Amino acid sequence: MTHIEGRTVRSALLIPRGGSSMSEQNQTETPDKAETEPSAWSLIQSWLGSLKFSLFVVVLIALACIAGTLIPQGEQVSRFLVKNPGHHKALEFMTRVGLTNVFYSWWFATLLLVFSSSLTVCTLKRYRMIGRSAGAVRIRVIGSLITHVSLLLVLAGGVIRAMWGEKGVLQLSEGEIATSCESQTGAPMPLPFAVRLVTFELELYKTPNEPSNVGDVLYVQWPEKEMMVPIAMEATNTPVVVAPREQAGQDNTFQVKIERYLPDFYVDAASGEAQSRSKVPNNPAVYVSVIGAGVTNAEWVFARFPDFTRHKKPGVGPRMPLQFRFVSSEAKPAMGRSQGPVKAFKSTVEFLQNGQVMLTKTIAVNSPTTFQGYTFYQLSYNPEDLRWTSLQVVRDPGVPVVYAGFLLMMAGLTVVFCVGPYLDDKRKGSEKTV
Repeated sequence: MTHIEGRTVRSALLIPRGGSSMSEQNQTETPDKAETEPSAWSLIQSWLGSLKFSLFVVVLIALACIAGTLIPQGEQVSRFLVKNPGHHKALEFMTRVGLTNVFYSWWFATLLLVFSSSLTVCTLKRYRMIGRSAGAVRIRVIGSLITHVSLLLVLAGGVIRAMWGEKGVLQLSEGEIATSCESQTGAPMPLPFAVRLVTFELELYKTPNEPSNVGDVLYVQWPEKEMMVPIAMEATNTPVVVAPREQAGQDNTFQVKIERYLPDFYVDAASGEAQSRSKVPNNPAVYVSVIGAGVTNAEWVFARFPDFTRHKKPGVGPRMPLQFRFVSSEAKPAMGRSQGPVKAFKSTVEFLQNGQVMLTKTIAVNSPTTFQGYTFYQLSYNPEDLRWTSLQVVRDPGVPVVYAGFLLMMAGLTVVFCVGPYLDDKRKGSEKTV
């Protein structure tokens, strides 16, 4: 025992007062150095996995989305400057910093990349927690992991759309075939098939007392008296028009007569007289004369141009209270805007490949159609030419990925908020029973 104690004493004498041995120094200094000086990768992981940092990035992305909604983007900038030329300098500055092209700017893509990295770190943490948990807690961790993966899929779908998606405008007239459209940059965007516009249709709301478009009829209207009287084209006599619910008198009685009908109206340059180019009703018009209430009037009334009138001899005196509308079932209106409020407009198109019609579809507002990964939306029309249409063409290969992300998100949230609590309550109930 003495010998052992002597060795103990001698070993103790070798140690300086207040110090420690070399082995103890190695054992104590190394862990302290690792704790006080973490690696750069550990710091990055700590930041990316922090809830506060993730919320900060989410707020920045939300502010960017708000800016992209309120500030004109892309082709909207030029249209905005036409109406508001005083904002030229402000928009020029916003263009330099990328605020007029938010969703395609480098800094917005960087924000999405940082957020994706944060989600990836959090997902890996959830994955490691699965092996260290059990029971209802493990179920909740699995649900949280599924939810994180779903968010990553949604972001991946957005990246796929930004990198490989296509968007353009296709303009066609009836019977025209196109194999490409105009991209957002103005360059041609080729299509792997051909598109032909079969017909374009404009549907209007019917206004009160709107005449039915059956046959060729001249409608005599007196708006102040809420009167509308149809006169058939084949009428041989001179109809007498009286204001409704009133006794016939000199102030409310008119003789209306259809003097002449031209199916394809035009004015001969040499003689100045109205003539018809053909028997086809390309521009049907009737010449109407009116006598009554101290007014004598004669004018041409056109089916395709109801707002345009051509007087033979401009009358002088009392104002003509009557208005005329000529409806021809065989004539297609030329100016949709003047016919009344537009209810809907739609295009019937054919998709061709190798000269063969593969699909025929009608595209309307809020009713697009998809062919070989390209979606066609009804965009606009020309009220001056109702044989013309404009379609928006979109190819978004990221849509299936985004939909998969939404499905996984619903599954993950169901596991977290429904399955997990149910198993937890079931476990607590069984423990009380025991």
